[in-house]
Amino acid sequence: MNVRFNSSNSPSIGVEIELQLLESSSLEIANKVNSLLKEISNNPLVQEEFIENCIEINSPPSKNVDELEKSILPILKNINNKSKKLDVVLCGAATHPFNIKEATITSKPRYIKSAAEAYYTSHNQITYAMHVHVGMPSGEETIRVMGYLRNSLPAFIALAANSPFFHGVNSSFASFRQRVLVASRTYGIPPSFDKWSEFQNFYSTFMEAKVWGSLKDIHWDILPRPDLGTLEIRAMDVQSTLEEAMAITAFVQCFIVYLIENTNLEIENRLPCNLPQWIEKENYYQAARLGLNARFIFNSSGGSILIKELIQIIRDSMKPIVTRYGYEKRLLVLQNKRGYEKQLDTFNSTGSLKKVLKKMVNDLEDELM
Repeated sequence: MNVRFNSSNSPSIGVEIELQLLESSSLEIANKVNSLLKEISNNPLVQEEFIENCIEINSPPSKNVDELEKSILPILKNINNKSKKLDVVLCGAATHPFNIKEATITSKPRYIKSAAEAYYTSHNQITYAMHVHVGMPSGEETIRVMGYLRNSLPAFIALAANSPFFHGVNSSFASFRQRVLVASRTYGIPPSFDKWSEFQNFYSTFMEAKVWGSLKDIHWDILPRPDLGTLEIRAMDVQSTLEEAMAITAFVQCFIVYLIENTNLEIENRLPCNLPQWIEKENYYQAARLGLNARFIFNSSGGSILIKELIQIIRDSMKPIVTRYGYEKRLLVLQNKRGYEKQLDTFNSTGSLKKVLKKMVNDLEDELM
């Protein structure tokens, strides 16, 4: 099967942001996405997701984060206002801290089919993410960049980690969302491909075997999207505010532009590259468990650095690109406490998981007001 890549002329960006719908008084999950979508009047950029207590905002392609934010902010404000009519509030957290109920699946044929195939795991995967798309010039270049980016994805996981609580328990993970998704078939680290034709072969095999219906059935943490002409990065927890989401997006865009604009030799001289799969897997686990305090193994001899140091190496490498886009102030946001740290601080000071949720609800509400 010849999978055609719809090339992008520039490294444009787009995001998908999944937000929790919560009952305004109890802060329990609210299965009201269909009612909310009726209030919003068929905005094609606002959609239901797999579970009924989640609403997803899809941005139009944008050339930079400033343009992206301007397109998302009015949509988010409208959703926030309409949700109040239903006694629903919005929350940006990658897991619900104390929910123990199974998910209600959205009545859409593709979702119903997926839920039927993996009943128990699908009904317990109540998680929320943000995905960033970056425009790519070709399938070959997408595979090249994807190969280098996969080794540094633990930095993205640590920066965006925002899910320390699950089922009323402190999970001891910065991003427990990552562990919840491990139960599914196509989540996590993708296979390694050297050429675009290898990805085409891979995709053809699974389509011919009729185990997938389309590209949308693949949920790796980094994924070629030939239909959109993008590389999609799915490793990040959803953020509690739009400001934090835009800071993560700026980081992703600059890093991918750095990889596009530099040769293999230049990249390999600066960044950890070509790590064995067993090291990649451990780095993923450590980033999800310890966030910014994780250690990152950078070679087969056991050499390691703090993931904070990896993040600094990435920032130093892409500094000229950050300056070109004017993202210096946006990236300063990532030096503040991360989502998981703020959730833990609130719980440690209040002893209440409901107050953890309430603070995130209020942070988003305050930003939109």
